[in-house]
Amino acid sequence: MKLFEGCLLACDVDGTLISDGIVPERNVEKIKYFLSEGGAFSLATGRTPSAVNSILKVLGEVSPSVLANGGVIYDFKNKKSLFSLKIPKNDRFVLRDILTRFSGVAAEVHIGELVYGFNDNTESRDHEEFEEFGLERCSFDEMCEKDFEKIIFFATSEEECNRVFDYANNLNISSRFIKTSAFIKGRKRNYIELVPQGVSKALTVKKLCEILSVKKGCCFAMGDYYNDVEMLAASDISGVPSDAPDDIKKIATRVVGEAKNGAVADFIDYLSQVRTATLKGSI
Repeated sequence: MKLFEGCLLACDVDGTLISDGIVPERNVEKIKYFLSEGGAFSLATGRTPSAVNSILKVLGEVSPSVLANGGVIYDFKNKKSLFSLKIPKNDRFVLRDILTRFSGVAAEVHIGELVYGFNDNTESRDHEEFEEFGLERCSFDEMCEKDFEKIIFFATSEEECNRVFDYANNLNISSRFIKTSAFIKGRKRNYIELVPQGVSKALTVKKLCEILSVKKGCCFAMGDYYNDVEMLAASDISGVPSDAPDDIKKIATRVVGEAKNGAVADFIDYLSQVRTATLKGSI
């Protein structure tokens, strides 16, 4: 029996797997080892399919993954969604509403492998360059006829981001707003995302465990930010980089090194020790 047979490691991307757009080589080596030992390594990220192409080029292979903060399970090998939630049509007015009220704010609408852009500012341009996708363009009316999975709003200051978030949370909609972040060009960026109600990395990782026939006690998770909290708490063993917020670290089974130094590699080393002891104990 291979060491990680029947196991899943669901791993956040920004601030966990990568730091400032770079996947440490140690992470690449250990992920390949995890896969070679029978494990399933899945991304669990707010990104959508088009926004992880640069990461796939480095890793070479990942298992079906949780994208859009839990709104999608995507099979990269077969290029298809295994599970997907959509923002209700009645909530799509939010796109026009926020961009009209806050003229300096930009937005991306994510639909499968396509990303549509509205307005531009320094934050949205840096985000597009960082995630290496090309933007599609269309009118508001055309956009509202599409079935989109999430919207990201980009403000140019933390104060404006908070104003948009406060305004958005008073809108009468069934979808929900969450705060996310990414470390780009040496600086942490804060974003606001609109996602379908019920979207959760934790719930979708659980669904992924069913799809992949993960064994009881073998669901592992790693993340660094508040949109990872439920996933970390629901997993059997969780890991957090040492440069994550202190209240996130309190949730983890194991706090490892910094993301830039290969936190995922550290966590896989720890899991190897745990699994080795577990398998020895079962003999």
